[in-house]
Amino acid sequence: METAEMAEEFFASAAWQAIRQLYPRATVKGCVFHWNQRVYRKVVNEGLATAYAANGDKFLFLRKLMSLPYLPSEHIIPAFEHMLPQAEEVLIIIITYLIIIYGIHINSMVFYC
Repeated sequence: METAEMAEEFFASAAWQAIRQLYPRATVKGCVFHWNQRVYRKVVNEGLATAYAANGDKFLFLRKLMSLPYLPSEHIIPAFEHMLPQAEEVLIIIITYLIIIYGIHINSMVFYC
């Protein structure tokens, strides 16, 4: 693990702990910043940065994907499932990756940041 990743993980851990202390009944399941960072890194790794920067259909789809955490938690899964048929073949790689990474947690995502 790189130093930057270690620092990022330490900060996230400290932030989650502080949130839990301030709001003991809250359930924190993720961070909007880290969700978007993970999506964008996968976009870059799959060679889609140029398509994303072109502000076309791929851009709009990915922005919708990145916006899911802003929905009320009960609407995230239906919105995600509604988006799946809209995904172009090239975006299926990103969707599959996110399902693998977040699949266990996607049913009850609650984000902060």
